[in-house]
Amino acid sequence: MLRRFILHALMRIGDGVQKLVVAGGLNLSSAMLHSMLILCPNIQHLDASYTYINDLAFKGYPYSLAFSYGNPHH
Repeated sequence: MLRRFILHALMRIGDGVQKLVVAGGLNLSSAMLHSMLILCPNIQHLDASYTYINDLAFKGYPYSLAFSYGNPHH
């Protein structure tokens, strides 16, 4: 379901997204977040706290943004 959202919704509205909150998304992979970031180039705030994502989600991401990032095991 999340992949479908990424592919369909964010492809249409991604340019208008400035805040993305995926906190607690334990099924969110780094690859999915990476896709979201690429499709939403105008993000100014990202909250990915309590997820299992790693730095690969941000690899090659050319923009700077304020984000919250936390590991659910800390």
